[in-house]
Amino acid sequence: MTDRSRLIVNLTALVGLVVLVAVVALTPEAKDIAEGVREQLRKPSHAEEAHDEDAPEAETEPVEKEQEETAEAGSPPPGPHLVVGGDGKYYPESGYAWANNDDPNDYTVVWVPGLKHQEHPHLIATEKEGGWRPSPGFDWTGDGVNDMRVEWKPGTRHPDHEHVIAAEEEERWLPAPGYTWVNSEALEDFRVIPAGSTTPP
Repeated sequence: MTDRSRLIVNLTALVGLVVLVAVVALTPEAKDIAEGVREQLRKPSHAEEAHDEDAPEAETEPVEKEQEETAEAGSPPPGPHLVVGGDGKYYPESGYAWANNDDPNDYTVVWVPGLKHQEHPHLIATEKEGGWRPSPGFDWTGDGVNDMRVEWKPGTRHPDHEHVIAAEEEERWLPAPGYTWVNSEALEDFRVIPAGSTTPP
């Protein structure tokens, strides 16, 4: 096969691939999937804690949607895992989020790992529906089932950042002994380097 023939074959394959991607991207299902991915990317990460307690927290309040009617006293909620707020509207229980924010009559909820508990801000939803774990730096003081209390444990290693440990002050982090921050000014930068080193490993 000549170079010209290879070039024609490659260009034809490339054009076919571009057309295929365009067709797939324009189907309604692909648009819905892309929108879902974009929504997930817009959500703040719940796994990372800041060095400082004054750093912005991830959103923990239930998302309000335009509901056409409010709950009637004594009537059961229109679906599982819903609670009635002080305003008489329905909200997902802790750990759940609306499956469809756009439809005011759709009360379907889904479990979302990583969401913070609405009443216990240092608890995070696990992958298993209904399960909770303490936020990084915290540990159970109770059984984690009937007693959801947690407390800050200085010296605890951060589960997502190697060589980072909990400081004495609640929700503050320190480099582990023998390490220093790469950027001590950025509160959400957990990168560390060995003490005395000038560049990250």
